[in-house]
This record gives sequence, structure tokens and C-alpha cells, in this order.
Amino acid sequence: MATAATAPAPASAQSSTRRAVRPAPRFALASLTKQNVGTLRRLNGVLFPVNYSDKVYKEVLAEDLEDFCKLAYYNDVAVGTVCCRIEPGQNPGEPARLYIMTMGVLAPYRRQGLASFMLEHVLSSAVSSSPSLLPGEAPTPRAPISSAYLHVQKGNDDAKAFYESQGFVQVGEVEEYYRKVEPRGAWVLEKKLGA
Repeated sequence: MATAATAPAPASAQSSTRRAVRPAPRFALASLTKQNVGTLRRLNGVLFPVNYSDKVYKEVLAEDLEDFCKLAYYNDVAVGTVCCRIEPGQNPGEPARLYIMTMGVLAPYRRQGLASFMLEHVLSSAVSSSPSLLPGEAPTPRAPISSAYLHVQKGNDDAKAFYESQGFVQVGEVEEYYRKVEPRGAWVLEKKLGA
């Protein structure tokens, strides 16, 4: 953990008084790997009232989801996660949609911009023409993604307000979305992407 640096007190203060100055927090996102998927599993266990199957943890490691499934770090400590999948258009010729399966930040690290940082990353990736590249790799065009959407558990007004502040709008409700948690209903929120 970083230690706080000290800065000289203002000239009007006594010479023995010093004030601690904290550096700005560092946010970073890391791709999911077989080595760190256990961290994702532990964070999800704390953040969400739903237990995800082993199948989900295998699916988020897919190469084409690297830009959309990330661990979030605050000063080198894993404190959040975002996992999305790309869903094909409902009809032939329709663009794909980005489904935000999970996004969360541990309570002590909320309201510091980390969720906005994660969301901005996945939304920017969704409208980019190709996924992240390794040096020497040829770009692979990504299918157009027209919108991002997610389910928010009814009663989670803070999460709903956060997504609305990021340009999402409520487009529906599902009364029996969750099976093993109460309330069982969910709001469906969506944001159109691109021009």
C-alpha cells in the first residue's frame, strides 16, 4: 500500500505542522486469464446475490470477449469487475448488442469513478472497429454493436441511477428474472451506441 507523502504546511501555520497529501488513485483494468479467474469468482461472490456456474467462468475467458471482461484494480488491489457478452442481432442483418452480465465495485471503493471507468472502457470497445491487438497481429473487424443493455434488480435504485446517469434508459421490466433472490423482478436498461 502506498504511503502518504507529506507537504510543507502553509507559511501561516506553525512550522511543526505538516499535512499529508495523498496521490490520486490509480485505476487499471486487467484481462481475465485462467490464473486470475478465481479472483473474479471471489469478487462476484461478494458483489452479487447470484451464484454463477463454472460454465460462465469458462465463457468469460473467450478471446473475443477480452475487451469486455475485466478485473478492475484500485492502486493495484482487485476491487471490481465487469463481464459482458456480445449477442447477435435478433433478425438476420441486425447489428449485435452488448449485454452487460455483471459490473460491480466493492463497497469501500464506490463513488470514486471506477464503475464509470469500467463502463466507459466496455462501451468504447463496443464501438471500436476491432478488438485489442497483440504486436504483429492483423486487425479482425468486429461486427457492429448497436446498443448495450443490462438487467438491474428491482430495488437497487443506486445501480439504476448510476446507469441512467451514464445515458441508459429503462426499456422494460421482467417480473420473474431472478429465481433465488428477492425481489425477483428486474429493470431492463439500454443505451444506444454509435452515431
